[in-house]
Order: sequence, then C-alpha cells, then structure tokens
Amino acid sequence: MLKPIRKPSNPSAGLRAAKKSAVPVKLWTAKEGSVAIKGVEALRKKTAKIIVHRKLLEKNGVQKGIIGKLDWFGNTYWIYYPKQEHFQTFKEGSKFVIAGGPATLSPGSVGVIKTERLANSNTILIKNMQASFRTGFPAELNRSLATKYGGWRQHVLDEIFSHARNEGVGVAFELMQQTNTTASEKERRNVFINSARKNGFRVKETQLMLFAEKNHQAK
Repeated sequence: MLKPIRKPSNPSAGLRAAKKSAVPVKLWTAKEGSVAIKGVEALRKKTAKIIVHRKLLEKNGVQKGIIGKLDWFGNTYWIYYPKQEHFQTFKEGSKFVIAGGPATLSPGSVGVIKTERLANSNTILIKNMQASFRTGFPAELNRSLATKYGGWRQHVLDEIFSHARNEGVGVAFELMQQTNTTASEKERRNVFINSARKNGFRVKETQLMLFAEKNHQAK
C-alpha cells in the first residue's frame, strides 16, 4: 500500500503541509466575487484570501466545480475545486502527493494553475499547471472520478484567457525542452493552444515558449 508522501519538493516555497481542511462549507454557498477563505492554511500569513471567481454549472443547473483565485507574493493561483460531495475525497488524495505543491496550498482541490504578471510587460506568464492528486490514492479517487474532472485545466485556462482579454494582455507558457517532452507536457501544450484559440487568441510557438496574443480580427 502506498503511504502518503511528505518529502518537500521545494522547502523555500514558504508552504506548509495542511493538517485539516482550509475550505469551509461557505465556499459552495458564497457568491462569485466574494471572499471564500480568510487565512489560507499552508500559508504563513493569515491575510491571504481566496476569491470565488467562477462557479461552473452543468446543463441542469447543478454545480460541477468552483474556480477560486488567490493573489500571493506577486503570483496568482487559479484553483479548481470539485463538487462539495467530492471535496473530502480529493482532500484525502492530497496526502499522497509531494508536499510544497498545489495540494499543500489548497488541499481538496483538483488542480492549480500558477501565473505571474511580468513586470514592465503586457504578458501573463503561466508558471505551472498541476493536478493536486494521484488517481487511485485513495481508492475512492478512482479513474471514473478523476475522469469527471479531466477538463479542469481547460476550464481554468478559459478563465485566464478571459481575464487576459479584458486586461488587453497576452499569455505565455514556458515549455520543457522538446527532447524531454512527456505525455503530460504534450497535454498541457495542447490544452493551452485549444483554449487560446477558443478565446480569440493566436498562438506563436518557439522552441521553449508558447505565446498567445489577441487576434484583433476575432470578435
């Protein structure tokens, strides 16, 4: 049986492993744009606030996910939370990933995309996009449940591109070296390109960077 991993991946990140839920029930009852959390667990200061940025609904009106937004030390964390009934399962799953990553920042989340608004630049840089769990750990977090949330990156990227469009800025994503590209890296690359085009951006690609800028011909 796989035991929880607690070896920090980046001790200098200033994050601490969470011991209990940082997300109160009001995350699912709060209105969009309201403060969901005061004092984010796993962060050192108590002034951090996660905002309910968007509530995603199924066709029948049932809530299927929540996108939260946290501004912290010059970075913005776009956090995708599952349905309330799946929160405890994903929270338990956060114990089986390396501490110091998105699961430490927001236990119970499906995944996190970290961005930075580059100084003296009209660009939002995507620094990483990472899931907060491993399929099969715990057993309740099986492939069927993980598949239900397989589109979390697309949903969060759509919000980032919508934000970039409103701000009149571009979006960049740093790639791994092509000689060492993994399947997950290809997936991140493809979802970035698809989301950019869906939101009216055109994509330029270099060896180590994807850059999306507003397509002025798009409505």
